[in-house]
Amino acid sequence: MMTTWILTSMLSTAHAEPPEGWFLAGSDAKAYEADVVEEAHTGTGSARFRSKQGEKPRGFGTMMQQMQPADYTGNRLRMTAWVKTDDVADWAGMWLRVDGAPIRC
Repeated sequence: MMTTWILTSMLSTAHAEPPEGWFLAGSDAKAYEADVVEEAHTGTGSARFRSKQGEKPRGFGTMMQQMQPADYTGNRLRMTAWVKTDDVADWAGMWLRVDGAPIRC
């Protein structure tokens, strides 16, 4: 599984939507937006993630997707990405996370 996208922190445009199958999350997700742009390291486009114009986020935001693990069980996963930033104050990056089953009480 390979994912290529650009992560930016630039001025916003109205009505930005994350790429199909992705959603915004985080402790202050409403202060961020994502959209698809033609700029690309390779391929035909990229996803762009940024704080909304005029917003001063009080927490972090992330663009993510979730999937069921059955198709990947017993396989090695590799995530490859190019990250482009502008005016990032603290940290920007990519990560791959695997969560266990929910705990039922």
